[in-house]
Amino acid sequence: MQSDPCREAAEFHCPRYRELPALELYMDQVLTLVESVLRPLCGEEGEPWVTGPMVNNYTKQGLLERPVKKKYSREHLAYLIFICSAKQVLSIPDIQKLLQVQRETYPLPVAYDYFCTELENALQAAFVTRTLPEDTASRDTQQTRITRALVTALAQKVYLNKFLEYTVRSQREKQGKA
Repeated sequence: MQSDPCREAAEFHCPRYRELPALELYMDQVLTLVESVLRPLCGEEGEPWVTGPMVNNYTKQGLLERPVKKKYSREHLAYLIFICSAKQVLSIPDIQKLLQVQRETYPLPVAYDYFCTELENALQAAFVTRTLPEDTASRDTQQTRITRALVTALAQKVYLNKFLEYTVRSQREKQGKA
């Protein structure tokens, strides 16, 4: 499991809210940015994390605000990175519930940055340390416990996918040498 894709997942950096572009972006730029952020978490032959029709559906379902003059803000990017990540282990209705709770309890920059930190920690635990570090939240709440459960499930799924990818690749290489 010392492969480059595993190292990339273990060293994954989720851009914090302030690191997301302050300039508003068009759809193709949004898709490129989200794909580049989440690429280390997918397998070799992974499906795209997000497409234009997906973004439109998320907007219709109320997960995202409508873009202003076809331009997407930093807020849209944070929500899209969260939604695309969470979608790997949760249904869209469950994500809607999580977003409703988030909107009622924490400002987006706080909730998003917490998600990023805990996701990085969960990936480190899955790939390197094998133990999840202390919670980084300033208070233990139901919302922080739910977020930690989500990122732990996501990290374990990424780990399993990388392990299976590595196993298949190793078997192909052995068969090629035989």
